[in-house]
Amino acid sequence: MPAPHVSFHVLVPGLLAPLRRRRAAGVPVPEAPGLAALVARSRVRTGRPEPVERAAARLAGLACKTDPPVGAVRRLGLGAVPDDAAWMAATPVHIRPDLNGAVLFEGPELAITDAEARALCEAFDAHWSAEGLHLEPTVPAHWHLRLPRGEPPQTTPLEQVRGGDPFPALPGGPRKSFWWRVLNETQMLFHQHPVNRGREAHGRPTLNALWLWGAGRLPVSTPRPVRVLSHDPFLLGLARLHPGGRAAPLPEDPARWIGGATEQAWWIHLDALDRPSAYDDPPAWEAALQQLDQAWFVPLASALRRGRLPGLVLLDPPGGLRLEARPGRWRGWWGNARWAARLLEGADR
Repeated sequence: MPAPHVSFHVLVPGLLAPLRRRRAAGVPVPEAPGLAALVARSRVRTGRPEPVERAAARLAGLACKTDPPVGAVRRLGLGAVPDDAAWMAATPVHIRPDLNGAVLFEGPELAITDAEARALCEAFDAHWSAEGLHLEPTVPAHWHLRLPRGEPPQTTPLEQVRGGDPFPALPGGPRKSFWWRVLNETQMLFHQHPVNRGREAHGRPTLNALWLWGAGRLPVSTPRPVRVLSHDPFLLGLARLHPGGRAAPLPEDPARWIGGATEQAWWIHLDALDRPSAYDDPPAWEAALQQLDQAWFVPLASALRRGRLPGLVLLDPPGGLRLEARPGRWRGWWGNARWAARLLEGADR
C-alpha cells in the first residue's frame, strides 16, 4: 500500500478538444467508466490553454517569463552533453499545400533515418555556419539549433501548429526578418537535397522544413524534483535537472504500479490522445481513450475510492482542463453524456 502522502499529477493532453468537436457535431461520446468515476470525485476547472511544456515547467517550479527553454532541456532529456549555449528545438517537418494554405506534419510517421538527419544537418551547417548557427541531429526525429549571441526569436510551440497552417505563426521579435530568411532558405536547401529526392522517389513525405521553437539556456536545476513516467524528452530533461528527479517509462501493468507506488509524488504522462487530437483522427482518439480508461483511469479511480490515494490532479494543458480528485468527494455516478458535459462546462454546478 502506498504511503499516505503519495499523489499523482496525470498529464493527458488531447482529452478536451475532441470532446468539444464531438459536441459541436452531435457525435456520441465513447464509454469511459474509469474517467467518469474520476470526474465524479473531482472539482473541474477550465482555464487558459497552454502547451504541455509550459505547464510542466511551472509544475517543476521553473520561473519562465515566456516559453521554457525547450531546446536545451529536451537535449538533456535525450542524453546530450549539457552546456551553457542557447538552444532551440528544431523539429524536421513536412509542410503540405492545402486548400486553406498549408498543413504541417511531424512525428514518427516521417520515419527519419540517422543518415538522413546527419546529411540534412550537415547541409544546413555548410550554408549557415557563417551566421553562427549549428544544427545538431541529436536523434533522428529531434534536432536542435545552437544560437549565436543576441536576442532569440519569439516562437510558437510545435503543438500549436501541427495539423494546421504554420505560416501565421512564424518567428517574431526584433530579428524576425533574419529568422524568416533562415526558414525560407532552409526550405529551398532541403527541397533540392538528395535526401528528399530519394524520399520522394520512394513515395515518402519529404523533410522540407524546420519548425524552430523553445529558445533558451539550460537551467541549473529545478526548485522541485520531478519524478515522471514518460518517454517525452522534455519531461525526461526536467527530471534530470534535479538530483532528486527520477524518470521511467510507463509500466506494463499500471494497476500494479499504482498499488505499489511509495514515493511522494509522480507525474504520469499519458500522451496516447495527443496525436489523434492534433490531427483530428476520431477513430484513433476513441480507441486510445478506451485503452487509457481500462489501463489507467479505472485503477486510479479504484485507488481513490479505497482511500489508497489522498488525491490526484488530472491535467490537459492544451485544453485548459484541470481535475482535482479526492477520495471523499462523490457527486454520484453519471452516464456517459453527463461526465463529458461536466468536463466541457468546466466548473462545478
